[in-house]
Amino acid sequence: MHTIRKVIPSGPLMSVEGVDEGSRSSSVVLIIHGVLTSLKAWEPIISPLSQHFRVIGMNLRGHGGSEALERPYAPEDLAGDVVSFVREVNAHKKGIFLIGHSLGSAIGLQIMTEKLLKIEKAILISATPKFQLRAFVDMVSNSAALFRQIAGESSMNQNTTTTASKTFREALRTLLISLGTTTEAIKDTFSNITENPLFVISKIIQDFIVPWEVDRSRLADILTPVLIVAGENDPVIPAQRSAELLSLIPNAELKIINKGTHFLPTENPKEILDLAIGFFT
Repeated sequence: MHTIRKVIPSGPLMSVEGVDEGSRSSSVVLIIHGVLTSLKAWEPIISPLSQHFRVIGMNLRGHGGSEALERPYAPEDLAGDVVSFVREVNAHKKGIFLIGHSLGSAIGLQIMTEKLLKIEKAILISATPKFQLRAFVDMVSNSAALFRQIAGESSMNQNTTTTASKTFREALRTLLISLGTTTEAIKDTFSNITENPLFVISKIIQDFIVPWEVDRSRLADILTPVLIVAGENDPVIPAQRSAELLSLIPNAELKIINKGTHFLPTENPKEILDLAIGFFT
């Protein structure tokens, strides 16, 4: 997977890292990753998927190699970043297949309800009509050791020393691995989540997770075929939350991954790849 850099208008100009792979004549697949991960999690999917489609995506602000702005991290701002990137790589002139994971699925819903891009079909992984703050906080702080780490570095911001940032990032990476699996693929994924994890967590909680709930009245207007994919053992967004979303979108179907957790793109890449190829062709 080869990354590219683009500058997009997001209030101030923002430098973002992204991917654009596959033939320019092929149908476009837009990938939107989840919170505190990056497109690196999708590398086992992007490369083979680009043999069938033109695959594009960007690391969200504050994630991977993309710039971390001070504020805001609200859904409309993150969706605006994604749309700006799609336009910057000139991939907005025809219909798009969308894949979003976790926070990325919420951004996908924002794009579809606001009709910001022409989405032909969408796969929403670990999707919910409303984020539950308790589940997210549990994911970040359900071990005493990590909680002490967070408390000890509560003043950390963008000016934090590199050593402190790396220490926290490693602690968070360890927790995320424990919630998913212990495979080498998971370990590789979280080696590049973000340079400022506590800063990014705090901004996303303030601007996105706490206030975010999709406008349910507008979900009925989504006529796009939607495949909702849930992990049977997801501790962050339980499968029943995804099933609730299923009941609100007219042309949706639900696939539950047996024994899957929250990190389906990394822990079940072949299954997600097969679902994408089958659903988009």
